[in-house]
Amino acid sequence: MIDGILGEGLDLMLYGMGTVIVFLTLMIFATELLGWVVRRFPEAEPPKPTSSALVRRVTTIDGRHHKAIEEALKQHLKK
Repeated sequence: MIDGILGEGLDLMLYGMGTVIVFLTLMIFATELLGWVVRRFPEAEPPKPTSSALVRRVTTIDGRHHKAIEEALKQHLKK
């Protein structure tokens, strides 16, 4: 009876460890392949926002938020 339980435990351990090793090996190859693809086909740099886009973004802040930001900056700079 003990040999049967130990044998099954050994089989289960080897099956589990084998599954983990296969999975990790596949993950390493997939990561290497992805790295090769990224190096081979680099992504184009996103366009830099123009100053007018920044001005539009800043002008959308209402007065209440603007005051809160100013106060927060003042408190931060005092420290």
